Amino acid sequence: LPIGSVVNFSFQVLDTKDIFSNLSTLSITVSNKTLVEVPAGPITTSTTWTKNNIYLLKGFVRVGDDAKRPGGTDITGVTLTIEPGTVIFGDRETKGTLIVQRGNKINAVGTAEEPIVFTSERAPGQRQPGDWGGLVIVG
Repeated sequence: LPIGSVVNFSFQVLDTKDIFSNLSTLSITVSNKTLVEVPAGPITTSTTWTKNNIYLLKGFVRVGDDAKRPGGTDITGVTLTIEPGTVIFGDRETKGTLIVQRGNKINAVGTAEEPIVFTSERAPGQRQPGDWGGLVIVG
């Protein structure tokens, strides 16, 4: 299938009492992008996230760290650069969150043609408030 094609899978579940569930549909978009899981914890060196990947935030991902937060360490001078056209998903189960800690930077400049998108990992139409933690910039 060509990149950008959408494949829909519809299914129902039959329980032990022969009762069917509601019909559910799962849509999958064909992509040539690589899924990169970003684990909870600090990003300790300057890093660039590129538009040829999709990033999945798992838990609290910190750009640097702050010794003043409970359990924190002193990691400063780290810059996270995000290319235009990059997509970042927040994991629903772990409330994926990107936190830019004091003394560190984010350089993320999207364009109208290639916006930087932060969103829930859930499919459009199924996204809800609270699906993920968001973007936090600590001053």
